[in-house]
Amino acid sequence: MVANHVNAPLRLGNGMLLKIKKIMRGPGPGETLVEVLTSSGAIEEVIVDRSAIEREMIDVGNPIHRENDRVLVELPREAMSGRWRVWVPRRSLRQARR
Repeated sequence: MVANHVNAPLRLGNGMLLKIKKIMRGPGPGETLVEVLTSSGAIEEVIVDRSAIEREMIDVGNPIHRENDRVLVELPREAMSGRWRVWVPRRSLRQARR
């Protein structure tokens, strides 16, 4: 028997880390502009505290929803586009270690 994983709830745990790409320092001291690749292939730019970046990843807490190979997450800060929540590829997430 094969389970249907579409719209299945995600297991809550210690949260998830999302893969990012550093773009540049600033605009404020201790901040970094990063890119997040969405599941549609679009890029979201987010300014995060430099200390929040760990191994090219940022903590996005527990996923909000999962649909096939994409996951809805809430960004730690509002993206330049005004979005707080984005769909990202499941492969871009890793379980956070606490």
